[in-house]
Amino acid sequence: MNDAPHAALLPTGLYDLLPPAAEREAELTARLMAVLAAHGYERVKPPLVEFEDTLLSGAGGITSGGLFVPISIAVDGAGNVWVPDAGNSKLTELSSNGTANAGSPFTGGGLDSPNFIAIDGSNNLWMTNGGHAEISEFASTGTAITTSAGYAATNLSGKYIAADTAGNIWVTSDDPGNGGLFEFNSAGTVSGSSPITTGGLGDPQGVAIDASGNVWVANGYGDISEFSSSGSALSGSGGFTGGGLNGPVGIGIDGAGNVWVTNSIGALSEFNSSGTAISGSNGYEAASLDSPVALAIDGSGNVWVTNFAGNSVTQFVGVATPIRTPLVGPPAQP
Repeated sequence: MNDAPHAALLPTGLYDLLPPAAEREAELTARLMAVLAAHGYERVKPPLVEFEDTLLSGAGGITSGGLFVPISIAVDGAGNVWVPDAGNSKLTELSSNGTANAGSPFTGGGLDSPNFIAIDGSNNLWMTNGGHAEISEFASTGTAITTSAGYAATNLSGKYIAADTAGNIWVTSDDPGNGGLFEFNSAGTVSGSSPITTGGLGDPQGVAIDASGNVWVANGYGDISEFSSSGSALSGSGGFTGGGLNGPVGIGIDGAGNVWVTNSIGALSEFNSSGTAISGSNGYEAASLDSPVALAIDGSGNVWVTNFAGNSVTQFVGVATPIRTPLVGPPAQP
């Protein structure tokens, strides 16, 4: 009989010891969970992995709702995904699993090859149009708020669009010689300081607002710019670079304040809130990215990307910090 000690076990007489406060910590945790349970809260089931580099949507992407030349994307508070359909001059609404919702697609409101979309604090949808310079607004039900004339401004050639927590709408414009960053109020009136042209802006494309109200812009020339809520440049004269930026187009902010950028070459870049690159020199690559344009980040940390050439949407599962991270689950239903 072989009495040799097992390689996976500690030698006789040696024991693993917990830190002195471990028992107290376990007791406090149990008491806290009991209090939460008594008030109807359920435990959150965390994901088994923190990063998954496969694509939930598959190699061909999501094509529900008759998408034809989808350019941008946004996720509302209920988890529905909104995609302007430039090829059909319509607005498509998808459920969180990628199927078209009832009544979708929607028309009217001055939609004319709609390009880029933002959702404000009232869940209203704002879009720029490729067929003309005006901005369209829709309610969360898909009903048009603007008339066929839309909202307009001198020298506006609307590209990307974003809404801040104060209800202001920020629009990038690439009008030759007059391009820059425009600000509109919730009624669709343009700010007198528009357009903003400082901060290293060059061929401004995507625009996003962080939790501090700062405005981030992706510049097609190869960098990203940051502005305060009053329009003052925070990124110097040359913007932030690195992280695989190569023809940056779309931009979004996750729950940790990290900045995500799509690149027209077919990659995704990530920066921290100080403008330092997190992704490597090639960015994050995926075979299904096909001329990626816009992106949106949902409450589960999934990054949704529209593919201009692929007429599809790609979903990166759990790669970003969720926009809202609950500490406990919702109250149990009686």
